[in-house]
Amino acid sequence: MRKLLYVLGLSLILTGCSSSYTSSEYKDIIVPEKVDYILDSNNKAMYIDDDLKEVIFEINNLREKYKDSNDENESNLLYIDIYANHDLTINFDNESINNKEYFNDVVGILDKSVAKGLKDYIEEVKDKEIEDNKIALRKIGMVAVYAEDRGENKENFISVKFNFASLKDKYYSDLLNKVSKDKYFLNNIIMGEKLNMIDFVNLNNFHPIYEYGYFSIRYNMYLKDKDIEKVNILMQGKDGLKLEQDDIDVFANLLDTLELKEKEKDLLLNDYKEILQTKTKNKNISLDNYKVLINTTKGNNYSGEGRKLVYFSIEKS
Repeated sequence: MRKLLYVLGLSLILTGCSSSYTSSEYKDIIVPEKVDYILDSNNKAMYIDDDLKEVIFEINNLREKYKDSNDENESNLLYIDIYANHDLTINFDNESINNKEYFNDVVGILDKSVAKGLKDYIEEVKDKEIEDNKIALRKIGMVAVYAEDRGENKENFISVKFNFASLKDKYYSDLLNKVSKDKYFLNNIIMGEKLNMIDFVNLNNFHPIYEYGYFSIRYNMYLKDKDIEKVNILMQGKDGLKLEQDDIDVFANLLDTLELKEKEKDLLLNDYKEILQTKTKNKNISLDNYKVLINTTKGNNYSGEGRKLVYFSIEKS
């Protein structure tokens, strides 16, 4: 069942938002008999470096320390399987883990390794009144921290999320670092028979929050060998929101990796910055080496009234 759900999700990513790579072109890699092949290929494309393995061992070893705790159900103790095919993410919070000492121990392990400053931030925010939407979301090192104000005389809800996986291919890893500059999170890689796809997301997407004051962005970067054939950018947020500078910087970094003239970069960057600020009409833009599609729609009752959905595609022509 887990494999089936994964392949259904994979097929949606590959086919759901592509204007030229259609489902018929991908049908040979998403049929059930190819499931093992896909999982095996993706597993080989991701790895956990030795330093992160040490972090995992420390977190897993806490189970022994707390297995007899009267305050903690063993099923709530974290265990990360380093041999998992595609699920190398931990997500824990101070409510499901009701043993505060255990919660703090896990935070301490992450603080000294992948998220320096995490321990101090959680100590600061746990009893703090959170203004605006009563929600705070922050990237600290390699982790995402979500905090929600629970009201007077209540400790705030705090959730921490971290993905241990890295890209094994050095070219792909360097490319992701060049575009993301540590501002976004690697979400997945799909090794296809025709194209490979690197999936990376902004903070609001990695640790999803469904309030109108936030803007969610997902990049699907399609590559053939070492060439970027196409990039799909899927965005949603409240109409009229101003994009964060980090999101603008990542898009500008992407443009720097493509075969674009300076005036073409300026044109696309300007469209990207204003995509929520104006009543943008759907656009088809022909450049020297690329064709660009910008498609915007208003959200329906399912996605949220007042929410804007944007599909921004840059494809080799």
